[in-house]
Amino acid sequence: LGWILSGIGVYFRDTKDIVQVSLLIGIFVTPILYLETMLPAPLVLPINLNPITHLINMYRDVLIYKEIRHIASFIFFPAFSLLIAFLGYKFFKKVRVFFADFV
Repeated sequence: LGWILSGIGVYFRDTKDIVQVSLLIGIFVTPILYLETMLPAPLVLPINLNPITHLINMYRDVLIYKEIRHIASFIFFPAFSLLIAFLGYKFFKKVRVFFADFV
């Protein structure tokens, strides 16, 4: 994700501000201080689309519950992370050649 944002940041200087607001919103929609079972049914899907939710579930399973309750999180999060890293690397290599024109 860092490669993607740094590549975009060269062309759009406001990327930093957009990332700051996005992270602030992301903190509130990530179930850290509440469980996703406490939410109404229509909100469960959007919360589960947040990749950090799966990371939080993995930590809870290991540190609090001492068992794996969210096996999907242990599959989804590493796969998603590798996919984003690969796509970010490819994107950065593609736009890197144009950096000298904008800097």
